[in-house]
Amino acid sequence: MQRRDRERIPVRYCTLGTRDAARDPHTLVELSAFSVINRFQPFNVAVSSNVLLLMDFHCHLTTSEVVGYLGGRWDTNTQCKSDHFCNYCTNKQQIGG
Repeated sequence: MQRRDRERIPVRYCTLGTRDAARDPHTLVELSAFSVINRFQPFNVAVSSNVLLLMDFHCHLTTSEVVGYLGGRWDTNTQCKSDHFCNYCTNKQQIGG
């Protein structure tokens, strides 16, 4: 018998409030553009082609949500996060869910 997860509904960022122990750390947050709040994006993200290839490959191998971690470097001068490696998770137990 396969375990069915409850339906996960994204919430708006403004409703999150502060972090506490009772909040699910894997809450889905609705995306919104910085232009909606009349601001510019305060940082840039660069992802290497190898990381993009591995993420795309992982997406094609799973029938559920894709979960994993990106890693790289943060440059304080340019405000740029560059991702050079990724680690995909095969199940929610690997991320503590």
